[in-house]
Amino acid sequence: MNFKKIIFCFFLISCSSAEDESFSDQNIVSNWNNSNNTQNSSTESLFCPPCQGSDDFSSYDDLVFPDFEMSENKIRIKVNTLTSLNYSSSIDPLEAVKNGFYDTSWFNLLINDGYWWTYPDNDHWNPDPEWYNKQVPSREPNLSNDFEDCVDDSLRWKCGYSFTVELPEQYNTSKKYPLIVFLHGGVWQSRDDLRFYDNIGRTIYKFNDDPFILLTPIKLEIDWNPKKIRDVIELVTENVSIDVSRVYLTGVSMGGRGTFIVAAENIDLFSALMPISPHHEPYSYIELADKIKDIPTLISHGDADDISSFEMASQMVEELESLNSEIIFKPIEGGDHFIYDQIYADSISISWLMNIIKD
Repeated sequence: MNFKKIIFCFFLISCSSAEDESFSDQNIVSNWNNSNNTQNSSTESLFCPPCQGSDDFSSYDDLVFPDFEMSENKIRIKVNTLTSLNYSSSIDPLEAVKNGFYDTSWFNLLINDGYWWTYPDNDHWNPDPEWYNKQVPSREPNLSNDFEDCVDDSLRWKCGYSFTVELPEQYNTSKKYPLIVFLHGGVWQSRDDLRFYDNIGRTIYKFNDDPFILLTPIKLEIDWNPKKIRDVIELVTENVSIDVSRVYLTGVSMGGRGTFIVAAENIDLFSALMPISPHHEPYSYIELADKIKDIPTLISHGDADDISSFEMASQMVEELESLNSEIIFKPIEGGDHFIYDQIYADSISISWLMNIIKD
């Protein structure tokens, strides 16, 4: 995949003022009225696809890839570039529930809970790395920019992921760094939920002599999309100094199951996996064991978890053991669903993860 065919928009913390424009901001205009979730009358006549470009990168021959420079005191960046792409592999959350793809009463709540990706205070495409702490500006259509297309916010689940990248304080392009990809949990999210999820990944234990780069994508679907994550990782590795033999995938709850789902379709990408409290719904992830059997995996789960199935995690461990996988199971006696802080603060677990190097 040649990512020189698309524009890569990194936003430094100091460069996130209202007058800054990203590739997404310039090319994506909302036709959704944030105040009442109704179509804005000024754009009712426009055809507004959810994302302008397909997920076929061969169609981006004319786009320029800009140079990227990092200031020493700006270590966190927000990337919205891939939100401009329309992924055919995306699954409509509400239609999936209605059609029985997610056949549980819990997911049926989505039908009544509304479209969480349209909430006015929950703008995943804000260019600021600390987007969740900012007052989200009105996303009124700006038709003066001569853009023919716009985005219907109710369909943003079709688009590529927005994500943040956190670099070590002494980031140096002459050095290659390990990459930890963190997949957050939850299904529908408010801005407070996403702030909570975003900060979980930032608690991962850090070794002074082996700093890593943290990548945190934001999903708008129910399950994580393997192709979207692959594109995020490839986009980052093309532009940030990453040691591709040390790319690690971890996640909590829906992100824990997402670790299995994403790795199963991208077995060449990851050196090791570390799912925490992987969720058992809407379908069993045990069937993915055969696909990930060659990736070293550490599974942690509380045996008193009343949200995600400890039994299914145990069965996954047994299945991987039967396939002669390098598998470590860390059951937490009396642990509930929220054991991630204990696991991510554990230097031994993080050391295990980061000491695995892919051939």
